[in-house]
Amino acid sequence: MRVISGIAKGRNLLVPKNNVRPTTDKTKEFIFNCLNDVSGFEVLDIFAGSGNLGIEAISRGANFVTFVEIAFASVEVIKKNLALAKFTNKAKVIKLDFLKGLSLISENKNTFDLIFADPPYENCFESVLLEKIDTSNLLSNDGILVLEHSNTNFQTNLEVLKTKRFGETNVTFFRKKNCHLSGNF
Repeated sequence: MRVISGIAKGRNLLVPKNNVRPTTDKTKEFIFNCLNDVSGFEVLDIFAGSGNLGIEAISRGANFVTFVEIAFASVEVIKKNLALAKFTNKAKVIKLDFLKGLSLISENKNTFDLIFADPPYENCFESVLLEKIDTSNLLSNDGILVLEHSNTNFQTNLEVLKTKRFGETNVTFFRKKNCHLSGNF
């Protein structure tokens, strides 16, 4: 796994030795081509795994990334990957489960221009995750949520912009209803 574009292009990243399912280069390229430009963005990476997507965002100009991850092995790998890419000053890693992490972030009134979420497929967290993001107002008015998922039976008040399938993985882009948005949607 590697950073595919930006100032850390070509940098190899570590993968934790647990059940992490890193986003493939092909899927990551699709995501960032749709997003177009993430320069200056505040980013949240939930179920961060190796930190792959958040680190790619920093490499492409994101201002700061907050990673939320519960697994100790993954948290350690994210920290090592941030150090390898020389991005430790552009990130914070929160070791909590996603609901506690999102509650903590929400209490601080943080909002994000871009949220990545890649929950474990077998747990079916999608509906709970989408509701928490929406009701906590974590997404900025023109922000985008990128969800990787296998289950397509979930409910949300967020507007679906685009969905594409890559093998067993679906990538869906969401935004708040009635917002203005740029990008390739």
